[in-house]
Parts: sequence; structure tokens; C-alpha cells
Amino acid sequence: MALSSNQKEFVNKNHKKLSAKKIAERLSVKLSDVEEYISEIPRKKTPFIFYILALAIPVIFFLFLELGLRITDYGEDYEQWVNVTDTKLMLNPDLAKRYFYNTENVPYSSKDVFDVDKKQNAIRIFVIGGSSAAGYPYAPNGSFAKYIRKRLEIMYPYNTIEVVNCAMSAINSYTLLDILPGILEHDPDGVLIYAGHNEYYGALGVGSMESIGNTRSLIKLNLALNKLRTFQLTRNVIRAFYGLFSEKAKRGGTLMARMAQEQSITLNSDTYHAGVEQFRANLDEILSILNENNIPVIVGNLTSNLKDQRPFISLPEEGLPKAKSVYDQAKEAYESGNYSIADSLFRYSKDLDALRFRAPEKFNEVIESLAKEYSAPLVNIDSLINNASPNGIVGDNLMVDHLHPNLKAYQMMGAQFLDVMTKTNMLPGRDRVTLPEAKADSIVVNNFDFTNFDSTLARYRIIILKTDWPYVDKAYTAAETMKLFNAKTYQDSLALLVIDDKMAWEEAHRKIADHLLEKGNIPGFIAHYNTVIDQFPIIYEYYQFAAEKLLAKKYYDAAYDFVKRRYDIEPDFFSCKWLGIIELDRGFNSKAITFLRKAIEFKSTDAQTWYNLSGAYLNSRKYDAALTSINQCLAINPQFRGASNLKKSIEYLITNQVTIE
Repeated sequence: MALSSNQKEFVNKNHKKLSAKKIAERLSVKLSDVEEYISEIPRKKTPFIFYILALAIPVIFFLFLELGLRITDYGEDYEQWVNVTDTKLMLNPDLAKRYFYNTENVPYSSKDVFDVDKKQNAIRIFVIGGSSAAGYPYAPNGSFAKYIRKRLEIMYPYNTIEVVNCAMSAINSYTLLDILPGILEHDPDGVLIYAGHNEYYGALGVGSMESIGNTRSLIKLNLALNKLRTFQLTRNVIRAFYGLFSEKAKRGGTLMARMAQEQSITLNSDTYHAGVEQFRANLDEILSILNENNIPVIVGNLTSNLKDQRPFISLPEEGLPKAKSVYDQAKEAYESGNYSIADSLFRYSKDLDALRFRAPEKFNEVIESLAKEYSAPLVNIDSLINNASPNGIVGDNLMVDHLHPNLKAYQMMGAQFLDVMTKTNMLPGRDRVTLPEAKADSIVVNNFDFTNFDSTLARYRIIILKTDWPYVDKAYTAAETMKLFNAKTYQDSLALLVIDDKMAWEEAHRKIADHLLEKGNIPGFIAHYNTVIDQFPIIYEYYQFAAEKLLAKKYYDAAYDFVKRRYDIEPDFFSCKWLGIIELDRGFNSKAITFLRKAIEFKSTDAQTWYNLSGAYLNSRKYDAALTSINQCLAINPQFRGASNLKKSIEYLITNQVTIE
């Protein structure tokens, strides 16, 4: 039976408050009649603006939260580039914090700078990779990237050379992929890649303590969101909450020891294959992006210590021998002169090593396959280093540890990369100065700006590395390590401060330079300041500091080079004044006048400049100009030493029309 008008009115008023069953009971009607009528009641359409506001409110909230966090300087600035000056950029020193969430004392880059606005004649090359590309243990000034820069400066003396090393320790292909868009923004002429050893234990690797899983899309999303302060806040809150209910493990030791969370990764395990696929997929995407943007790229395959590095962890695996037993067989074959067999066994033992600090041979297959697919030139670093080793198998002769080359090997790598860069036309043919390969290499090696102090730093770093896990089961105590350091000299004491992060590398070099100057060791002083300036050429104060110290000791010829280099970058009062004074002392009066007049344009109130300008004019027989200049000197400082006597001499020459012969 249909509902009456009164019943329908009751239903209209109460169907939102009462159930259909309750309404039927009160009206003493069938439940089906009530349900049928309720279904026919027109629904009030929700205004579209309601949905807009529902979406906008949380977005606006997070926008204001993000803005507030930035204003209050919460979290980390993960911008890829930072301004060093108004015209120069460098990789953000704190960029590694974008990838290391649980690690203290994160790695840093070599702080190479380049122009914000690329010059028309610039050659700009970016280097990406891990610790070997960064030049460990010789960082910041011993990498193959530096060798390339020095060679390019010889080959292209009239071009602006920018080799920007973006490599860092303990990062892997996720970092390379993440920073690539930022590199493309700055118009690279080429990208050099040497990476792969950190794929398992590097940040975000499948076996790393910084791992967040094996899903590439989620890891890439995490990297994108991590730039937001809101995301950092959320992550930190979750971490703090988790920390309330778990005991925080203290992780000491080297970065190498701290990064290996899933220590044992056996050959053919799921984690092993995940690492290979991670490397393949990321390198594929990197090369694809470069190819799409028409950016030349050169990839180096990987080398490591084969002969003199025993496997770190030797575990039984079904159907496979133990890594150490294969290594022992390799040693026997080597001692017997069966070098080809020994090479294969050394490589197999490395692949069986369950601690994957050295990339397996599969990685070189991936590199070579993808390089071929994308027509990217390949630098065969592995063959280069092994062919330069006794019997064709590399060991401690060119390696300082399990995989890092020594300084000579880094220079060899730089030369090999440069050779391929030249042959594949990555470098311009115009304006190139051609020198015999051996001569150019000799010039670079002999002027590499690498001191004994840098060698000491490298030696100490390797001692620290090899007195901790996995080189030893139990890390050495501080006292035991200090004994190995055998620090005796002033330089040794400063090296200890640098490796302990208690003194900056450049500050230590400057202190050593000052110490040598006090002992009268001018070449040593110059070598250390040249090393600092080569690494940080845009810190103009370093040129002035070096010059002032030499000038104070009256080493004018030694000071001249620093002053002239400062002048060539950008003339200022100091450089103009002292170039003028030194040229006057050398008897080059015309040059002296030019520099001193330019100094006065910067600063006209320096009595010494006017005094020397007067002397230069006097030597040039320009007596009126000499008199005017000495009068200016005396007007500024009536007591300036020697000025009154010089004025009298000039006036005498003018009055008596005397000519100086």
C-alpha cells in the first residue's frame, strides 16, 4: 500500500535520523514501502566548491607548514648547487645528507667551482662516481679528474677549463641518477662515469645500512620528497618515535665499516641479483637521459686489487667453492707462472667474496653492454691497470687497498680518459695546443701540486681503514693506531688533526707553509701555497697571503708570481701596487708606472704608492711627474720615510736642468 501524504512528510523529515525499519514501525506500514519511498527522495547535490575546498585545505596546510619550516631553518638544505661567489657555483658540501639518514660524518665532494654563466670558450666536464672517482685516499687533490684538468689547461691555454668532480665516497648509482638533472642544467660538454664498487653497500644500496628497500620507484620517490622540509620532519618524528622503543646501536669505525648492514651477500643470492639489477637499471637510465639530451658521455669499467687482496668473507654456498680456497689456488697458479689461469681464479675468488666491497665481474659486463647499446665510448680501466702490473695482474703495486688506485694509477686513469675524450671528439679541435703525449704527461705529473703532507694524509687514512673491520676482526684501539701512525714531525701532527676533522686541509697546508718560511725554505712555502691555490683558485686572499709573507721577508721574485696571478684573475689595489714596486725594483720603469698608476685608481691615499711612482718617473727622466707624485706622497704623510730627500733631489734636477745618465 502506498504511503499517504502525511506519512511521506514524516519520512522526508526523519529518514536521515531514523532507520527505515524504525520509520516503518512508527507509521505501522511495510518496511518495503518505506525503503522504496526513501530511494525515490531526490538527493541534494553537493556543491563542486565543497570538493575543491576539501582538496585545497590539506594542500594549503602543508604549503604553510613547508614555508614555516624553511623560514625557521628546520631540516637540511638539499639544493644541489650553492653559490661560492656571485659568479661561481660548487656542489653543496652537505648534499650527501640527502642520501645518508642514519650515518654520521657523511662524505663530501672536492668543492670544485665553475661559472654560473658558462663562458663562450669554456670546456666544462663533470665527473661522477664513488670514492675512486673522488680520489680516495688522496682527496681532494689526487683524483684522475684533477689530472684531466691539468692536461686540458696545457692543451687549451686560452680556454676556461672546468672539470667539476661530483664524486663522493659511499654513494652508488642512485646518487648519480639523482644529481644528473642538476648537471644537465649547467650545459656540460661531457660527463665521465667511474662507478659500481659501492652498489651494494653505498647509500640506498640493497645491502646498505641506508637501504630503504629494493623498489626503484619508491626509492626515487623518496629522493624527490626528501628535498621537502615537511618530509624531513615526518621522517624525523617517525625515527624519534621508533627510537623510544628500540635500543640505538652505536656505530663506530670507518665509513666503510658503518655502511655494510647486510654484510654477507653470497654469489647468486637474491640480494646479489638485486644489486646487479639495481646497477643495470640505474646506469641504463643515466645513459638514456644523457643520450636524449645529446650530452657526450664516457664510461670507465672497474678495476680492483686482485692479487694482494684476500676475500673478506668466505662462506659455503651450494654448488660453489669457498672464496678463500679459490684465492689460494690463484696464488699457487701465479707462483707457478700460470698467469692466465691465476687471473681467472683471482677474479672468481673476488666474485665469491661474500663481502661485496669490490664489484663483481658481472658489473663490467653490464657497463660494457650498456656502453655498446648507447654508443658511449668505454675506457677500459681494468685492462689499463692490469697491463701495467707485473705479469698482467694488479696487486699492491698500483692499489692502496682492496680497490682504490694509488696516485700513479689515478694519473694513468686520467690520461686514459683524456685519450678517449680526444679521440671521440668530446673536446674541441680548435685552439688546441698539440704536445707529444709523453711530454704533456710529464709536465702534469711534475707539476701536480701534491705534497709530502698529502702523502702522509693518504697513508694515515689507509692505516685507519686497515685497522678496522673488515680488514681485522677487532678494530685497533686509538693507542695501537697512533703507534702505526708513528707521528714525529710538525707536519705529522697537523695530519692527525686533519684526518680527525679538527683542522681543515687548506689550513694545515698554510700552517706548514708558514713554518717552512720561517726556516727559510722558500720552495717548500711556495709548494704548499700552490697546492691550496690549485684546489681553491677563487679564494683570492690566498694569493695575497702568500705574497705578503714573502714580501715581508723581501723575497720579491718569489712573491711576484703570486701577485701576478692575483692580478690576472682580477686587478686590485694590492696586486697593482706590488707589481709596480717589484717592476721598479727590477728596473722596468715603464711597467712600474703602468701598474702604480692603476693602483692609484683603486686607492689614491696610499703614500707608498705615490712615493714609488715618483721614483719610477724620476728613473724615466719625467721630473715634473716625479715632483707631482712626491708632493702627493707628502700631502698624505708628511713624515713618509725618504720622501723629503727625494723631493729635494727632484727639485735640484729640475732647477739645474740636470739629466740623469
